[in-house]
Amino acid sequence: MAPTSDPPAFAYTPFREGLRPPTLTGITDANFSESLFIREWTVPAIQISRPACGKAMAQLRDRGILTLPRLPSIRAASDDEHRLLLIEPAFLQEVASFLEAHRGELTKQTITLDYKYWTSDQILRAVLPESLDIPGAFETVGHIAHLNLREGYDDYKKTIGRVILDKCATIRTVVNKLDSIDHTFRFFKMEVLAGDDDFLTTVREDQVKFQFDFSRVYWNSRLQGEHHRLVSRHFQKGQAIADVMAGVGPFALPAALHKECLVFANDLNPESYKWLKANTDANHLGHLVVPFNQDGRAFITDSLALLHDEDRRKAIAERFARMQSLRAKKGLKRKRPEAGPEGAADAAEPEVPLHPFSRTESLPRAFDHYVMNLPASAVTFTDAFLALRESYAAMIADASSPVSRAPLIHCYAFTKDMEQPEADAQKQVEEVMGLSLAGHVVECHNVRKVAPRKDMMCLSFRLPLPCDVSLARSLYT
Repeated sequence: MAPTSDPPAFAYTPFREGLRPPTLTGITDANFSESLFIREWTVPAIQISRPACGKAMAQLRDRGILTLPRLPSIRAASDDEHRLLLIEPAFLQEVASFLEAHRGELTKQTITLDYKYWTSDQILRAVLPESLDIPGAFETVGHIAHLNLREGYDDYKKTIGRVILDKCATIRTVVNKLDSIDHTFRFFKMEVLAGDDDFLTTVREDQVKFQFDFSRVYWNSRLQGEHHRLVSRHFQKGQAIADVMAGVGPFALPAALHKECLVFANDLNPESYKWLKANTDANHLGHLVVPFNQDGRAFITDSLALLHDEDRRKAIAERFARMQSLRAKKGLKRKRPEAGPEGAADAAEPEVPLHPFSRTESLPRAFDHYVMNLPASAVTFTDAFLALRESYAAMIADASSPVSRAPLIHCYAFTKDMEQPEADAQKQVEEVMGLSLAGHVVECHNVRKVAPRKDMMCLSFRLPLPCDVSLARSLYT
């Protein structure tokens, strides 16, 4: 093979500034086709012996070799003794000396890039009008991609769904949230844009496995950090939690698993209640999580009566004792005894100390926390706590009672006050309860921005109790 001194005058197609799919503005769901995204470029290449490939990659990697994402720079030649290396047109002079030294030959190659090569953003930018933004990050719920397309995307939503389905290996179903919402149970109506019509999904969060029908319950994967924050920051081991709007259990189950809290978890939606029970059993947390299917207001008002019910307390203690015994038998809670002298009887295995929850009399008599994770309307339920003030005051005033302070209420709310969001969240609760929360607020956390001028807040405050109780015992220590 003769060395090349002057590169032949091949016509190379400029591509760096135009490495993108064809502009297809106007292509809608009705006429979308993968074949429309094929593009070809002619680029220089060098044919060299196989042993010289390593030297070429080392010497020309930064000034010569054409490198493109997901595209190999080395290709097969016409015979097995040689290889073709794609070259950047701008570096032909630098490559010429290498060709002469290694008796290579300059040639050309055609690069063909099709639908499979382009990213989802590149494809959607080629299709959507300039007036429409490319849909940003979407929520992933197990195998489901959840979009919230606004007005203007109607002619392109099926295409958007198809592209996401094609480009995301773990996605099997792409859905779009419709404007209508079930105002009683707070789940969104959805339409399938692409893939399987399958809403039964599985999600793992904070070492807990959740399964549910996404079309019938409320779930937001973007709240995973908030679920973890509340459980890890505020809940203590062995506390009692009342989860008023529990959904399928994103607060309740991690609290039971990681903090061994006794959780009374309630949701009005029968479908959420069904999956709350199923997830409790599937994660082996039935000894700590007690599901309810009640109206949130009634659940708050009756919460202490539910906790004090002797039959329920006995059942909880028995379940916990059974679970503790089962764990002991499996060796999860015991140490192996040291071997005794040869010929001596085996040393007795140590007894597993009983957990307080395995005895009815040791179960909590009051809740340490109430969680109200329904930001659209949780504030309107806060006046239900007024019915509990006297009961908590009486328990705190009783010197023989283990209850020493008022419960901490975590109320989620939306605010459009961008100047003082914390003050606005507090004001909303005060107006409903008819009480001042001054001195009772422990924390007001900005959870996330849900719209340009709308934030989600979590107001954590102690239930204000009658003033005379504070003279008997310290309520807020």
